[in-house]
Amino acid sequence: MRFPIVCCCLLLRAVGTHAQLQEHFNYPHIDSAVSWKGTDTAWQVKNGMLQSHFRLASSNFYVATTSFATAPYSWEWWMRLDFNTSSLNYADVYLMADSANLLSATVKGFFVRIGNTKDEVCLYRKSVNATPIMIIDGRDGITDHSSSVLKVKVVCDEDHEWSLWVDDSGTGNNYVLEGSVKDSSLRNARYMGFAVKQSTASFFEKHFFDDVIAGPVVKDTVLPELLSLQVAGDRELDLCFSEPLDSNSVYMEGDFLINGVQPPASLVFQHACIRLLWDSPFPNGDSCRLAIKGIRDMAGNLITPVNRSFLYYKVGTGDVVINEILYDGTPEFVELYNRGVNAVNMKELYLSKGKAGDSVALSGILLPGGYAAFTSDPEALCMRYHCKQPENIYKMNLPALINKEGTIILLGPGGSILDELHYSDDMQFALADNTKGVSLERLDAGMPAQDPHNWHSAASTAGYATPGSVNSQQLQIATLPGALNITPEIFSPDNDGKDDVAVISYILPAPGYVANITVYDAGGRPVRYLQHNTLLEVKGQMIWDGLGESNRVLATGIYIVFTEMFDLKGQVKRWKLPIVLAKRMN
Repeated sequence: MRFPIVCCCLLLRAVGTHAQLQEHFNYPHIDSAVSWKGTDTAWQVKNGMLQSHFRLASSNFYVATTSFATAPYSWEWWMRLDFNTSSLNYADVYLMADSANLLSATVKGFFVRIGNTKDEVCLYRKSVNATPIMIIDGRDGITDHSSSVLKVKVVCDEDHEWSLWVDDSGTGNNYVLEGSVKDSSLRNARYMGFAVKQSTASFFEKHFFDDVIAGPVVKDTVLPELLSLQVAGDRELDLCFSEPLDSNSVYMEGDFLINGVQPPASLVFQHACIRLLWDSPFPNGDSCRLAIKGIRDMAGNLITPVNRSFLYYKVGTGDVVINEILYDGTPEFVELYNRGVNAVNMKELYLSKGKAGDSVALSGILLPGGYAAFTSDPEALCMRYHCKQPENIYKMNLPALINKEGTIILLGPGGSILDELHYSDDMQFALADNTKGVSLERLDAGMPAQDPHNWHSAASTAGYATPGSVNSQQLQIATLPGALNITPEIFSPDNDGKDDVAVISYILPAPGYVANITVYDAGGRPVRYLQHNTLLEVKGQMIWDGLGESNRVLATGIYIVFTEMFDLKGQVKRWKLPIVLAKRMN
């Protein structure tokens, strides 16, 4: 029987020379110089893939092209079979054949059979008028699925040792070695191709092939290198290397030790990357050292021993707080402050504009006592404001903040709320004519973010914002000698960043006290009602900004802060403490 060139429904083109073949089935016309030949009308190119197109039950059909293969040589292809394979339904991929007629009894060569009784991928040798002999027996059950997507690679080295690799994810990133064998019975060949055995109509047009690459093997002498180490959790590391690794060497020879004594409990091999998992968590904030040795690439090159240090940082609720915000300016920014004692990995933190808003992931490491400001344009921010520590300014797609009034939320792992600020123009310096371009600074990181008295406009002398560095407005609280104290003794509410507010600090013997606090001028007239029947915590602070009722500007002089606290048992405590309100002389 003659096997004519496949008819026009098969739109194929092989790209190659006598030494190499590449076929991606992307060409819409037949190339007359290099062609595929086989069973007439049996194949078609559709959606950039070679697809079976033979509508005859209990049939065998094939297609082949010229491929001059001499060891060392390799073959690689992608394929999909949309059926459970069996002894009556499988596919053969001929790597080396001495005849273009892959169905001939006299053909000699090597082929990979995908399917058969045990649903496996195996390498066979075929001799003249003889039953094919399996020389590499692959894992059972690989194709025992309604649809199997595979990436297959075969290498024949200079010593005629054959290696069969299969990635049953189809990505080419998770190859597993099915086996190796030496066989030099056929040292060169002229053809490669695909052959299919199908039984009933339910198997028609369910064989797909793509991305065929065949060519001489260039000996790999480059050693694998560790490219990255990422801490994936409190006991997990992700390692990525410069090339795919031999999974057998990783599992059997690989040696991964933390601080020289702690091997991982398990590992997950992922092509050129490995995830290592330990039973015990890493120490928080302490340097660890990972030693690696004994792993090889697919060419057998042994990695040079590696020693790499890493740190794990645990995020604690309340350790990181919102510390400064510019919501009405260009560009906007949100600053965080780490008030805890441990460094924090900020990739586990997110910023959200309100509880229903989209959250944006952060990045970087925030050390104890450290600041981190996030903005869409760090360069523009530092041109507009003085960035004392530009290394603390991070670029991110910050959600657009609402002017006048809005909410910004700091989220932790699992969406937990670490801090939340509802800001408004009312929190700005009351005497300011215009607060556009003026940030709000947190006065005390230990006081609640939702307390409007815990925020103040950034000082004019600091340029109206301090992104990435210590706030211009902070409470300077002295050690509390008694139950109630006011500091400083003299304050000047002129927004110059120095003693702009008076802080009333208190410590109570028990919970349940209610406070009334009134400020009187030197003539005994009440000028400001700071608190009225306010239930207090056992320990806390309150702020006086130096203004009278209705934001009235007060004259310089001595004022008396009268505080009365009482509980339900009738116990009453009273204080009359003086304070001086001063103004800067021009």
